[in-house]
Amino acid sequence: MMFGDSYRRWYDQLAEYCRAYRKPRPKCEKSRAKWIGYGGLKWCIADDFSEALEQEGQGRTLADFSEWKPLSQIEQRTLEKHVSDSWMNRGISTEKCVITEDSHENTQ
Repeated sequence: MMFGDSYRRWYDQLAEYCRAYRKPRPKCEKSRAKWIGYGGLKWCIADDFSEALEQEGQGRTLADFSEWKPLSQIEQRTLEKHVSDSWMNRGISTEKCVITEDSHENTQ
């Protein structure tokens, strides 16, 4: 599942997703690519993301989102603060979450 900033910060949208779908907090990585800047997209399944990129009209493809790296310590603490893994006593999910780097450079 992919997340980025739209009308709210990525971690708030990830928390909303986890609550809405009763999912534990996933392991997250980030991309250097910028999140889709139109339409208020909250999250997107990776397989459907190419269609969303096409609708954006910037000429980007999934290949622009192919390099991932771990979250920084600050980003990981932010994630843990906003997306509690204990709210359902389910621990950490093995599902992978990917977020865009530009949306959380100054997250604290």
